[in-house]
Amino acid sequence: MKLAKKLLLFACILTLCLGFTLTAQAADRQFKKQTVFFKEGQSKSLTLLNSETTPEVLYYDADSALFSYQVKGASSIRITANRPGIDYITVKNDGENISCCLVILPKNNPAVKTRVTKKGNTVVTYKKARVVLPPAWKKYGYVLLPHEDSISFCSKTSYRSGYYGTVFTIAWCSEEEYADRASYLPNFRFLKRSGGLVYYIELPTDVQFHPEKAKCQRHYNALEKTVKSIRKTFRVKAAPNPASSK
Repeated sequence: MKLAKKLLLFACILTLCLGFTLTAQAADRQFKKQTVFFKEGQSKSLTLLNSETTPEVLYYDADSALFSYQVKGASSIRITANRPGIDYITVKNDGENISCCLVILPKNNPAVKTRVTKKGNTVVTYKKARVVLPPAWKKYGYVLLPHEDSISFCSKTSYRSGYYGTVFTIAWCSEEEYADRASYLPNFRFLKRSGGLVYYIELPTDVQFHPEKAKCQRHYNALEKTVKSIRKTFRVKAAPNPASSK
């Protein structure tokens, strides 16, 4: 009888220990790094901790995602950063959903030209659009995200924390398209008409900096205060006169 009680007690202890072990493993089932930095075009392997089954990637849309991936096993996923921006990869692993933030920095774009003046201002030219950034932008750091018909100016501190940190965007489109956009864009200002295009500045309507990091907010606010002065520097580079080239 005493032996039976001892065996029962041993079985209970073993069950409790096993339960604690499995719970601890489930709690630690996550990506080794919660945020991973890439350069546009770069590939890296993400490591899953305490993973015993092949992870299933969730919510992935190849057309809109900024990255492509290849599951290499139970604990490794190979990521290729295709376009700059911030994206997330979420996987289902042993019944749990876990995510990793992918921060993709843009590679050097020859169409984006920057020049620092003697006064510390930074002249940014993209396609025909040009603005002048005051010294605060060089001091706090920024990221430029060029697109086909726009360029976004972001706070570097916020961007690297997993938030875009978009301070403003310069965009352009046809007269017809502008009339349509004006009906739904929440916060924008007209800049100029030139060469059949309308140029405007678009401002964010939601929080762009990491709300739990005072440094991100401080840097973002310092850059945001300069937007009005930057708007006044906006210029459109005139097309060359065909007659002058003859």
